[in-house]
This record gives sequence, structure tokens and C-alpha cells, in this order.
Amino acid sequence: MSGIEIKPDGAIGGAFAPKPVGGKAPTVPITLAPEGWPIVHGTVQSKDNSDYSGPVTAAGPFTFATSQTINEKPDNTGVAQMLLTSMLGASKNGGLRSMADQASVLLGFSLADSNPVSVITDKRPDGSTLLWTSTIRNVIVYKVSPEAPGTLQEVAKYDHGYNFRFHGSYAFVGEVNGQSHFFTTDNDSLVSYTLVEEGGRKGGYSIKPLGKLALPVWTNPSGADHLVGVTVLDDGTVVVCSKTGVLMASRADGKGGFVLMDTLALGDFTRTSNNEVSNSISADGQGIFIVTQREVCRVDFNPATGRLGFKWSTIYGPEAPWYIGRLGPGAGSTPSISECGGRKTIVITDGAMPMNVLWYDAEKGVLAGSRKVQFTEDENGNLPTQSEQSVAVDGCKAFVVQNYMGMTELDDSVFCTTAPQGGFVREQIPQICDQLLPYNSTDLFLSRACPPALGCYSPGMAVYEMDPHAMESNGQNKVSRAWTRMDKSCGTSIPLISKGSNAAYCVGAEAGSSQWTLLGMDMDTGKDVFSHQFYEEFGARNIFINPFYAGVEAIGDNEIVIGSVGGIVYVSPMPAGGMTTTTKTFGFKRRSNRLEHPHRNSPSVQPLDQSLHRFRSLSADFQKDMSRGVTSMLHGNLHDVTMPVGATLIAAGLAVLALLFVILRRGHALVSPRLPTRT
Repeated sequence: MSGIEIKPDGAIGGAFAPKPVGGKAPTVPITLAPEGWPIVHGTVQSKDNSDYSGPVTAAGPFTFATSQTINEKPDNTGVAQMLLTSMLGASKNGGLRSMADQASVLLGFSLADSNPVSVITDKRPDGSTLLWTSTIRNVIVYKVSPEAPGTLQEVAKYDHGYNFRFHGSYAFVGEVNGQSHFFTTDNDSLVSYTLVEEGGRKGGYSIKPLGKLALPVWTNPSGADHLVGVTVLDDGTVVVCSKTGVLMASRADGKGGFVLMDTLALGDFTRTSNNEVSNSISADGQGIFIVTQREVCRVDFNPATGRLGFKWSTIYGPEAPWYIGRLGPGAGSTPSISECGGRKTIVITDGAMPMNVLWYDAEKGVLAGSRKVQFTEDENGNLPTQSEQSVAVDGCKAFVVQNYMGMTELDDSVFCTTAPQGGFVREQIPQICDQLLPYNSTDLFLSRACPPALGCYSPGMAVYEMDPHAMESNGQNKVSRAWTRMDKSCGTSIPLISKGSNAAYCVGAEAGSSQWTLLGMDMDTGKDVFSHQFYEEFGARNIFINPFYAGVEAIGDNEIVIGSVGGIVYVSPMPAGGMTTTTKTFGFKRRSNRLEHPHRNSPSVQPLDQSLHRFRSLSADFQKDMSRGVTSMLHGNLHDVTMPVGATLIAAGLAVLALLFVILRRGHALVSPRLPTRT
């Protein structure tokens, strides 16, 4: 493969002499690339916006490639669901792992390469782009380039070991002494990798692990904490945040490793007792911004002393329930930093019902503006609204989406791509999901994430705008709604704003449709500018393209990559001459820009019934083995999960398993595996 300029065997150059900081060992800065999508959420400010132009229908036909090839045969929808089901216990149970392997062969699908939540770019001098990501088992580098338009090529892969809980949703590519490194999180550690050229006749590339820095034992004595966020400061310091609100600052040592600078526990400074963090963190200059279940916080890092210092915190709301579709109570968003009227603000949605979109002054922490979020025509209504997605921001504008699915029952407005509206299966999803939490009734992760894993989604999206020149009677800036849409949904994808096209993009569906679609709406009017339905049919491929809390990312003009349950999805203009040429790893194309009637491909129970043929072939002993594996998985691996990152496919498998239990209960097949009851 040509065009990748790297140093042999990961050698570190001497462009920057290591310098001591704060009395610590000599360090060098880590710098982000100024273009592409170098960090999760696009920028250290977590804006989820880009200067690149996004795809528009008027620009011509578009196509897409995927990093996983799935054999779409008539009965493979059931096989896909069997695969998701078997993934539940695959890490702890040999029988289930064998089942997953068999299903993978039938589908042409790799479990190890699934669930890339964030995709990070490394732009190369020849015009190509490397895409780094971390999956359930592997760190993988793909390549897109002008010489092979519309295709993905796998460059290298590194086996980091199966990690179903937390395998690196938050990541970035940074330059150290002129060489690109991929930084991500692995359980309680910050880790880094680089791409190296292999010698010998075969040539090629490999991924080399470099540094690893774990949370110090004094901050994590039980070993149960794990990292949930990462960012980079102006001086090149990396800051990570843990689930329990522990910040750790470190710098590169110039040799591939890290130098620990300082740690800070938010619980020592905040005003509420619950400091759990369930989303990533953001930065601006030397300031770090964190959102806990009840507070917005700012911590600064001093380059001269190498120390972290608490600056302010603001309580944004009371204790909030944990709603269906949410991955935790409180705010569902990473703090987004934007500038409105010359004032830097932190934008989030809270956990109130209905939710509010909030702007906080980044310097002082005071509330600058707020507005109750409604997606119907009555913007002053009181219908329930919630969101688990970061707010995409551009100046004074904020693009927000609806993720409210209900408290204990699915709301009537919710559609599920795998369960038809009004059917028995859909009605039973919340109850069956809720029964799968026998050991820890306070940890509702599985129950709440289960419906989105089945492709359930809520319609609703809107743009709100703060006016820096108009004030309300309470002294806050006026916030108004620019437009709203209730006929579309963003699913659980993190939206993108393209400043080049003045449009917002997300992966969701037309209300009532079962087909995942890349949607584009004008930021000023909300009118459609783009719609690309990925597949004509409902089947295994459509199941695996569920974004499930992953981002929509711009990597170039008219080029978008998306994380999904099945793998990376790369959308780009149709090459001249028609369909693209793909490698053996990437083989799916679709006629572009053809809108289907939203109800044309409505799902039926037939795909679910097909899965029963597979389950009927299992012996009673194997079903008992499955039950033991699921029980072991629930008891040993998922009792403390609060993030989508590592448990994405586990939750998806759990949801499908729950759905199958409903059907089995109706007498279609064998005796259902028995799960422990809740206590």
C-alpha cells in the first residue's frame, strides 16, 4: 500500500527535545491534527461540527461501503439474531463462543471486528485518510483514498483481547515528535499505538502498542473504576476522566510512553454526593469541562506547575430517573463548547422531564440561557423529552434530538425496526428487558439500553438558538426554537453539523420505517437536503447497521463515516462509471438517493420466526449451557456497566435474546432458558 509516510518500527524522531514540566520527568507535547476528525466529537470542544461540506441530493448519487460483509440469505436474519444472542456469554462460555463462531461463518461476519463506536482520522500527505478505531477485540486501521474512491481497505489490525465492557469509545490521533499515534482508553488505562512498516519481501504494515498508563491505585483501590472520557489541552497534556469522576493528567515522554502529571477527584470539590460521569469530557485552552449526574464542572491544568485545579461547579438539576433509551440518569450529553456573541458557553441537555437545553458561561459557570425542549408544533407544551446524544453546536445554534422512549413502557410514539407497531412483541419488550436484571436492581443499564439495541427509536429533532443580544426577565439570554421535525428520527446516533453545507446529519429513519437511513436537514429551515437509505430490504444487514449511540463524522467534503453495531460505514460520492470496486472485506453497495415509502419495508415477525428454526436445532443440553452462560455474564460482567462503549453488542444481544424469549413463551419452540429472578 502506498502513500503512508511513517518511520520504521515506530521510531521516535527528535524534532522536539523533551522538557521538564512541573518538576516531573521530561515530556513532549501531543498535538491534534487541524483537519479531518482527529478526536471523538470532532474537536476538543466536542462541537460535533465540521467545516467540510456534507452530502446533498443535488450533488449527485452517493454510495457506501461497510467494514463487515454479511451474507444476506433468506434465513440469515435469524442467524444474525442468533449471533447477537450468543455474544452474551461468548467471553465466559465455550459453548456460546462456538455458537457465535458458527453464526459468524454463516454470515461472513467477524465478532472481533464489530462495535466501532468512534472512528478517528489520520490525514496523509498523498490525500488518503487512515481511519483508526477500536472494536470489541481489535484496534484496526482502514484506508480511504482518491485512488480507490468509494472503498475501504484494511491496513493493519492489533488484537487487544476481547473486551465486551469498555474497549475504547473515546479516542484521538495525536502527533508526537512528528509521528502519528492513536490514543484510546482500555478499562482503567490510557493506551497508545502507532502504525509501523514491516520489513522483508511481503512488506505491509502492523500496529505497534506503545504506552499504557493506568489510574493510580490510590484513586482506584478496588480496581472497579474505568475511564469514560479523554481530551487534549492546548499545551499538549492529555486528560482522562473515570466513571467515578477522577481526572488524570499525563504527557508524552517522547519515547512512546506517558508521564503522570496529576490526579484530581471531583468528589473532593463538588456539592452533591453522586459524581458519576457517563459521557466524555471537553476542553478549551487549559480548561477541562465535565458533566456528572447533577453538576457541570470546570477544572484547569497549570502547565507551569503540572497540577490540576478545581475552578467551579454548577448544579444543573435535581436527581433524575433513569429513562428507557438513556444510559444513565442526569445529563445525557458530553459538554459541547461553543462561542455565541463573543462568549464561550457550555451546552448540555439535562435529565429533567421534559428536558431543557442549557447554555453555561464557560468562564464563570453561570447559566447564560435555557429553554424547555419540545418537538411538536407547540413549543411551549409539556410532552416528555429526553436525549442521550451530545448537542451538536455551531455558534449560537444547538441541534438536539429526541431519545425518550418511556419510563417503564414504550411510548406510543416509539417505533422499533425489529418489532411492528401494535404487535405483541413490541408491547412486551420493556417487561422482558426489565426481567433480565436479577442481581442489581439499581443498575438499569441493560433494561434501558435494550430497546435501542432492537432498533427502537423516537421521532423528533430540533434546532434551538440563543440570542446574545436579547435578555429574559431572569437575566438570561433569550433562547428560541428555530425549527422542529417530528416525522424523522436520529435513532441513537450522535448528530453532525456541516458548516460547509449548513446542514445537520444523523443516522435514523423516517418515522414508521424499519430501514436505517442517513438523513440531512437544512440548519436554518429544517427542510430535507439529503436522504440515503442503506438497504432496500429488511434483513441481517439492516440489523447490524444500527448506529447504537455511535457518531456521524465528516472526514472530507461529501465523505462521512459512521460507527455501527456491525462495523464502520463509509458514505461517499458514487465514482465515475457506476458502482465501486471493493476489497474482499467490503462488498455492499446500494443505488443511491432513492427514497422508499416509509412504510414500504415495515418489518414483520417473519425474520424473528426464522430464528426459531435455528434454535429448534439446539439440544436441551446446549440450551442449558446458554442459560448458564447468560447467567454468568449478567452476574460477573455487566453488573456495573453504565457506558455504551463496551457493552454495545452485549446489550444488543441481550435485547434480541429477550425478544426471542417472548416468542418462545407463545409456544413456538423449545423450553426457554430460565434466567434468575430479580432480587
